[in-house]
Amino acid sequence: MVVLIISAIVLVYWLRTKNISRQKNKLEQLVKVKTNELLQTNELLKEANATKDKFLSIIAHDLKSPFNSLLGFSEILVDDWENMEEGKKLKIVSIIRKALYNTFQLLVNLLDWSRLQTNTITFKPTLFEIGPLITDVLNQQQAHSLMKSITIDTFGDNGLKVYADKNMLNIVIRNLVSNAIKFTPQNGSVKVETLKTENFVKCFISDTGEGLTAEKIDKIFTNQAGISSKGTSGELGTGLGLILCGEFIKKNNGTISVESEPGKGSCFCITLPASIPA
Repeated sequence: MVVLIISAIVLVYWLRTKNISRQKNKLEQLVKVKTNELLQTNELLKEANATKDKFLSIIAHDLKSPFNSLLGFSEILVDDWENMEEGKKLKIVSIIRKALYNTFQLLVNLLDWSRLQTNTITFKPTLFEIGPLITDVLNQQQAHSLMKSITIDTFGDNGLKVYADKNMLNIVIRNLVSNAIKFTPQNGSVKVETLKTENFVKCFISDTGEGLTAEKIDKIFTNQAGISSKGTSGELGTGLGLILCGEFIKKNNGTISVESEPGKGSCFCITLPASIPA
């Protein structure tokens, strides 16, 4: 009888010990999972904070310069309008117009960037003709191309359809065309071409501009590319446009690439599905 009681006590103790050990293992696993989650959250917070700092730095740096120009030249016009020659007035007004255009482009890219970072851009892919969208973008960029006497030619079938988010694709093509004009010198040319390949549509945007080094090409669609070079007429930029292009094309199940050499221009290619996925 005593042996049975002792055996029962030992069994109960063993079971309790095993249960405690199991609970301990579960707790250790839970702690491990939660620790990993906290580490991941901490990394995301670091990235978000770095993005915020970068965003503020871009605003402070890239918007300060054009506003200084606008304020300075407008003051000259106000102070010396009566005594100023008409030719000089026209030259200053042209400078102000260019500064306003550059500032507008900066603000548009900053707005798109902020919407991307806060996930406030709605993704609604549809099947639509790419031709009219390209025409709209080129009409928007006409003032910029005319200012630099740059010709823009289009080639391809305007009836080609792509399956993508129309607003996102508008932002992509707008940035690529704007950049092509920005880095192409006076009297240069830009070409936009579309063609169908199997189940995809390719859109090529090429220019006769400055071209890119291999080092820049490696970073051009990443967050490392956050510094922008000035255009051939001093146009400013945030360096965010091509990052947006990379993010949006990826979201639309497409690809984006570039071929370029310094002094030989650049050719950007975006590839998108030509039909609704099965």
